[in-house]
Amino acid sequence: MMPWTTAMKRIVGKDQTWLDDILCSAQVRRHDQGGHRADLRAASQRHHIEPGADERFQRPAPRGAASRPGSRPATRLRLLLLGLASIAMMVGGIGVMNVMLASVSQRIAEIGLRCAVGARPSAIQLQFLGEAVVLALLGGGIGVVLGEVSGYVFQDKLGWRLAMSPEISAVAVVASVVVGVVFGLYPAVRAARVDPIVALRTE
Repeated sequence: MMPWTTAMKRIVGKDQTWLDDILCSAQVRRHDQGGHRADLRAASQRHHIEPGADERFQRPAPRGAASRPGSRPATRLRLLLLGLASIAMMVGGIGVMNVMLASVSQRIAEIGLRCAVGARPSAIQLQFLGEAVVLALLGGGIGVVLGEVSGYVFQDKLGWRLAMSPEISAVAVVASVVVGVVFGLYPAVRAARVDPIVALRTE
């Protein structure tokens, strides 16, 4: 819930002071068609529109109107969820990168020892990159499980019908791998560029 003026400016993107959408429903399904005609008649009378003039009002079908792919509410909701998911991925990626940078700083001696026994920089880079991917996968897997569990809880408590798609879970896992690779690449490169002599002198 939010003030409608804030919703118009922040979500809809219109700087106006009037409503352009009104949502309503009939208590009895068979009264819906009659309510449709009554709504249009009342709106025409309120705005002094003569019968037969151009229609200025639209009343979509009550069932499925908000969930159609081309409808404005569905598009706005999809964009809102996409923005929230992008922000969550960015925050999670930054967290993975910070954890891996801290790991590189704390394991300088280990990196120097591996270089001293013949490990190549590419092997060290691959090791830390793999750890970043595993860390991101772990977080993504926990997120998928919590999302499905919370979805079922809300379904039982609120009476909503929620469909858990396996494809979406697979996309979440792939996105976690991408986040781990993108945000773990810099710590891995930094670990591979550590000077072995300096690293061995670090206690």
